[in-house]
Amino acid sequence: MSDTHMLKGVVPYLTVGDAQKAIAFYVHALDAHEVVRQTEPDGVRVTHSVLLINGGTFFVSDDFPEHNGGQSRDPLVLTASPVTLHMNVPNVDTLVQRAVEHGATVLVPPQPVIWGSRFAKIRDPFGHVWTLVTPIPE
Repeated sequence: MSDTHMLKGVVPYLTVGDAQKAIAFYVHALDAHEVVRQTEPDGVRVTHSVLLINGGTFFVSDDFPEHNGGQSRDPLVLTASPVTLHMNVPNVDTLVQRAVEHGATVLVPPQPVIWGSRFAKIRDPFGHVWTLVTPIPE
């Protein structure tokens, strides 16, 4: 998986204020699996990481305003993110509960929706919003 240039499709790249903690959250709360982590020489800021989640891939790194014209890309600094990440999961209730135990905020509690699924929306502790869905069998 170190040859990330071979990935197909769209791969979300999340910027956060503390990538070390964010990676731990995604692993423990959302069942992600960390594949690669690269840090600055001092080992503190994460310059690039690759995580597998629910059959897909996403990247996480620390915020580097010095490489973005002095502008932060951390959703907590910006006070919002215009992107929502979506996952179909086996049990939305269980995943939301675990995410909350690890610091997520529930924006929409798990509930049935008109399209025949159980739906919830959370904000992770790093400012990214996730919608989680479990199809309800007919």
